[in-house]
Amino acid sequence: MVVGDRSGDTARRLWDVLPCRYRDGATVRTDFWSADLAAVPAERHAAGGKEAGLTCGIERFGCTARQRCGRLVRTTRSFAECPRSHLGALEYVIRLYSHSRLCRP
Repeated sequence: MVVGDRSGDTARRLWDVLPCRYRDGATVRTDFWSADLAAVPAERHAAGGKEAGLTCGIERFGCTARQRCGRLVRTTRSFAECPRSHLGALEYVIRLYSHSRLCRP
């Protein structure tokens, strides 16, 4: 997990922390953001807009995360000033989501 803005530095850090099996065999589907285009090798990258449906999985995760964790909503009263608190809550949501996806029949 990498937390940051949508800059090229953050995209490169995310690419660097991915396990080798993902970097070597997976296709990364993104929008046409220039940071993603620079960080992901061309042979592993498939860029597409919303009409192509390539990014619907991550968009669905964003909606699910906002529903499960109130502090991820822009206008919220459960906002904390401590960055560690936000990171802990985000990590919890990601782990819960991943676990629920693994347990599906």
